[in-house]
Amino acid sequence: VGSFYNSFMPGSTGGDLLKAYYASRQTPHRMRAVISVIVDRAVGLVALIFLGGVMAGLQWDIPACRKVAIGAIIICACILVGLLIFYDPTLHRISGLDFILRKLPMQKHVQSAVEALHMYGRRPLVGLWALIVTLPVHATVITSAMFAGMAFGLPLHWAYYWVCVPVIVLSGSIPISPQGAGVMEAFA
Repeated sequence: VGSFYNSFMPGSTGGDLLKAYYASRQTPHRMRAVISVIVDRAVGLVALIFLGGVMAGLQWDIPACRKVAIGAIIICACILVGLLIFYDPTLHRISGLDFILRKLPMQKHVQSAVEALHMYGRRPLVGLWALIVTLPVHATVITSAMFAGMAFGLPLHWAYYWVCVPVIVLSGSIPISPQGAGVMEAFA
């Protein structure tokens, strides 16, 4: 259902809204279902950032790759700091995150979402495993694009696809146009 609606909803992640809606209707733990869809998407995006960043770092001598590598490092560092602040009770309190969460509307939903996220935090190795198992899926997409480019005779080195395809796919998740149409092409 989510993939079908991604075809015409904004961004390549637009169908996640409907996926979360349908998943939440199948369980009494509605917020857990919604958070699972969000975490699933976040893990996939982080895996793309990591994969593209590592491959860009291996091609540091190319200025565009250097920018992607630096961007990936910054994004991953921000994610790690954010996770540390969220999951460490002292940092959670000192940072003001407790105060912000208490001031948000719909406190029942906020508390349920925080509880669901803490469930993920109690099993970090499962989250790491989820990140690892997404890599073959991303590798398949990149390899397909690489073979298509080679078939069209594009003069790109094979390793460059491992940097540009993740950036293009990530740009498609920006909710501007259906399925990221136009946005992905501009980044390509």
